[in-house]
Amino acid sequence: MDRKTTKRIGSFIAESGDGQEFTILVFQDFHEVRTRGGTTELEGHKTLKTTDGEHVNRIDKGHYEIVGIASIPLTSSDPKAE
Repeated sequence: MDRKTTKRIGSFIAESGDGQEFTILVFQDFHEVRTRGGTTELEGHKTLKTTDGEHVNRIDKGHYEIVGIASIPLTSSDPKAE
């Protein structure tokens, strides 16, 4: 039986066009798979969110968009950016 956990694996700073900074949190799913040889943890899907819990879409490295009533485009030159 698979068991899935989600862990925060990092964060970075991104900025909107008007200069407002957002901390973007990076979460990743991990799947624990049991085999005859033991258990293995496989990396799964990554999710980005603001510290307020708003979902963030990754457009490309350094380019993001907060998803909500009004989408907010963001950019980041942070070396930790996904």
